[in-house]
Amino acid sequence: MTAPTPLEDYFESAGIGRTPCDPAVPDHPAVAIPQPAGWDVVPTEAFPGTYHVLARADRVVDGFAPNAVVMHFRLDGGVDVDDLLDSALDDVEHLADWNPIQIDATRWNGHRSLYLKGTYTQENWNLAVTTRHVVVETDTDIYLVQLTVTMLAEQLEELGGDVTVINIGLTLV
Repeated sequence: MTAPTPLEDYFESAGIGRTPCDPAVPDHPAVAIPQPAGWDVVPTEAFPGTYHVLARADRVVDGFAPNAVVMHFRLDGGVDVDDLLDSALDDVEHLADWNPIQIDATRWNGHRSLYLKGTYTQENWNLAVTTRHVVVETDTDIYLVQLTVTMLAEQLEELGGDVTVINIGLTLV
């Protein structure tokens, strides 16, 4: 690829299939995040294709609840990790009014990774987001883990400690 493209476009153009991993089936690296006080587990059935979801139902503002979402996929096809992570960066750059605060490509627990923190607008909300993409390569498969924590930007000061705990506590086993 000559230039990064949004992640969905990268998967499509490279012919990479994604199979969601099921937390109840031990055929993939397990993923866990901590559950800070006040964060509730949301059944993944409410959000098809997710691996784990937390929300702060007591902090809903204008219909938006702060949330942490883990997506975990087995990837099928020829994955170029550099292109994948470039495309993950391009995803956020397409968000309305994207304002990056932090971009970090340091490995996470030994795996290739991209961490992004910033703000953007969606509908009538000014949102703050962190997202970490981790590429896990095993002897037989390649997996993509994505942890995204989103809240209203005005809640970042109040919930920033929880966001840090969730992000630092991301565990891949």
